[in-house]
Amino acid sequence: MSRALCCNGRMNKSGSSIIELLNVPKELTLEFLGTFARFEYALKRAGYVLGNEKWASADWDRFAKEIEVLGPTSLSPVLGCCQCLKDHPPRKQVLRDCRLQWVLRQGDSGSAVNEILLNVRTVRNNVFHGGKFPDGPIDEPLRDEQLVAECLAVLQSLLQLPLPQNVAEHFWSGA
Repeated sequence: MSRALCCNGRMNKSGSSIIELLNVPKELTLEFLGTFARFEYALKRAGYVLGNEKWASADWDRFAKEIEVLGPTSLSPVLGCCQCLKDHPPRKQVLRDCRLQWVLRQGDSGSAVNEILLNVRTVRNNVFHGGKFPDGPIDEPLRDEQLVAECLAVLQSLLQLPLPQNVAEHFWSGA
């Protein structure tokens, strides 16, 4: 059995890789993060971008508004593959009273598609920015895996739709 090495060449205490500490299968985590990154790339290439000379980010809100016009029938594969994401949305990590805590994201975008995409971005932020490294017992360990899997399914389902501005073509170009 090979033992995983940390970035400094030493094994961590459990002998597993850092990504395994997420409690989500490594392949699923990598596939989700890679798909999310490529989707943001495609959105920006397609013109769904906000920013200035100092920063640029994907304009997920405008994208969500524009795909709403596809209608409920076309969007049903997207909205139907993420029941846990809708019923038990990801929590957001905040600093309250000098302590990290998990809270429900406040607000309602008024759009089912935008809410799902906000949840996908919240899961991505939690995974990528370290929010999902446990600092104590995990109440629902399978929930994290299910949320990541559903977020990946949402992105993959979106790519099957006739997306505006050639988003899918930008996603696959050069891939």
